[in-house]
Parts: sequence; C-alpha cells; structure tokens
Amino acid sequence: MGALVLTSNTKMTLPAGSYRFTKMNLSGNSKLTLNGNVTLYIDGDLTISGSAGIIISSGNVVIYVNGKKVDISGCAFVNTSQDPRNLILFGTAGLQSINLSGGTSLYGLVYAPTAAITVSGGQNTYGSLIGNTVDLSGGVSVHYDETLVNGLLLN
Repeated sequence: MGALVLTSNTKMTLPAGSYRFTKMNLSGNSKLTLNGNVTLYIDGDLTISGSAGIIISSGNVVIYVNGKKVDISGCAFVNTSQDPRNLILFGTAGLQSINLSGGTSLYGLVYAPTAAITVSGGQNTYGSLIGNTVDLSGGVSVHYDETLVNGLLLN
C-alpha cells in the first residue's frame, strides 16, 4: 500500500484486516484508529511523534516492523482496553533500535530480540519489553503483566 504518512490533524480508520506499508510516519496531532483484529506489516521504519497516535478501539493489534528503527514519542499508542495482550509489536531481525519516550503509557508487548530498546522521559509500560538490550532512564516504569506468565495466544 505504499507509505502511510499522517500529519497535522489528519484522522484515518482501518477496519479489521491485514495491511502492509513501506513505512509509517504519524506526526502532529494525527490519529490512526484501528477497529477489530488488525495486523500491520511495516517494511521500513515506524515513527510516531508530537501528539500523534495509534488508537486501538477494539480487537487485537499485531505490528511487525522490518525497518531499522522504531521511534515513538508523545501520545503514541492508546490501547483503550488497557490489556497489554491487545497490542504486540514484533521487531524482525533487521530492527536495530526502539526508542519509547514522552511521558505516556504503553499497554502492550514489545518483542524485538535483536534491537536495542531505550525507554525514557516518563514513559510507563504495562506488559513486557524484550530486546537485545533494554535501557531505562528518566522516570520510567515497567510493570510486567502477570497474565503473560502462561504465554500468549494470538487470534
């Protein structure tokens, strides 16, 4: 589908399904709403900045990132269920870095075993972070969700 680039106050909704993008860049106050079970395949980098965000209104969301970096700050992900199992971010072997910052809360799982994960700036994570390295600084908290102890079933 090419690149997904949303800027300013742009709003877009994707219904349940699978989508492939060459890259994803959300900035300004743009919002991408996902309704239902959605799988996103991003062949390049994922960037969310400013007050932009991805809103998960219902269902399970799985995001595969095959670029070199994920850079998420500001509003970022809004998982309305606050159930970490409803958002999974997978980094493929080529992913080198994930940066999470901006004083927001992430309810989800980040699984990127080859990436250096940096969490800073008051970011709160509820779920899990798995990376080659994980660096936490600047008022960060990670709350492991004990419901994950028996594994995760994907729909």
